[in-house]
Amino acid sequence: MDPVTISFTFPGFKNLWNCKFSEVPPESTDNMIVFRLNSLNKKFNREAYSPEMTDGRVSSQEVSQALTVFEIAMSRAISSFDLIKNLFMRFFLPYLLVEFFDMCYFISGKLIWLFFVAYCAVGIFYLVMEGNEKMERSRAEMKSVIELIQPSYLAKGLRWRIPEGSFGWVELIKDNG
Repeated sequence: MDPVTISFTFPGFKNLWNCKFSEVPPESTDNMIVFRLNSLNKKFNREAYSPEMTDGRVSSQEVSQALTVFEIAMSRAISSFDLIKNLFMRFFLPYLLVEFFDMCYFISGKLIWLFFVAYCAVGIFYLVMEGNEKMERSRAEMKSVIELIQPSYLAKGLRWRIPEGSFGWVELIKDNG
């Protein structure tokens, strides 16, 4: 009988730090144009497109407008600055407070550290859940944007697609090549 292994992981913790932007986007092909996201400024690379790539079916301005709407929908996703601010406000400042109380002997040292560890565990769980919720809300908004703009692109033989595993890029696919 094989031993059973139990893995204790925090679902989404890696994605909270990486913000789902770190996956490597695929390369553009003849049938798919990949617009990569710059994770620092949260803008899609518009230079990746020229009208010749779609045989003139869509102008650069139309693609730029669609990408701008995607960027607005994505703006709710957690940013690195939000994460750093949350870590500072939720963990570092309370840590300094615990150090102060521990040095001044207001409360028993072991008891206050036990409460601090419990606080950190709950805080990390909350950050993971909050980050995942923001990502899913942002993904839902991006899908609703696609539902709005897709009909005009389908009429031109093109369609937008958001990859399931990442927010690091969007794809414009040529359906009838």
